Amino acid sequence: MPNAKIPLSDYDNIIALEFGAPVNRVDYCGSVNMKIARYLMEHVVRLDTINAQRQQWIFASQSIADALFEHDFAGHVCTVSSGSATFTLKADDQRRRYDSFEHIQRAAQYILPKDNKQCLIVTQAYLAERAARQAVMFGLEPHLPENLPLEFAPESPQIWCRNKHWWRLREFVGVPYLERIGRL
Repeated sequence: MPNAKIPLSDYDNIIALEFGAPVNRVDYCGSVNMKIARYLMEHVVRLDTINAQRQQWIFASQSIADALFEHDFAGHVCTVSSGSATFTLKADDQRRRYDSFEHIQRAAQYILPKDNKQCLIVTQAYLAERAARQAVMFGLEPHLPENLPLEFAPESPQIWCRNKHWWRLREFVGVPYLERIGRL
């Protein structure tokens, strides 16, 4: 997948995927998801006047949305403005957990009708490459930023998200399976 070649804040479409299901969604969205949200705010979201005439869309997994706003976001669309810049956050519905494939599929439904199919994928570094491959399946042109969080989520109930060893084992088994069922 191509690395991001334009400034990260110039992307109009951002797909932010959570990593590691949070133990308790109400109180805690997960350590890695907090880092992903912080990465978004520090490097991607434009809350200044750069390209203020364009609107930026963030399609966020529920835990990322919760981390961005430090409260239960519950599937709403929220428009945030600062000065003359705006970004819109579209989060997954809290009543249902979406995996990365489903989340990208839902984001593509909003992105594809627009003229710009380019999107920036922001997630944990080990998940990013697979997520970008899945985005291509839906007709998107994904880009990956550098320096995505490398940490794992030892508190996650998903054992494969706890450390690099379990993640590699899951991908070794999971990637061929996803390819076989048409999800990669």
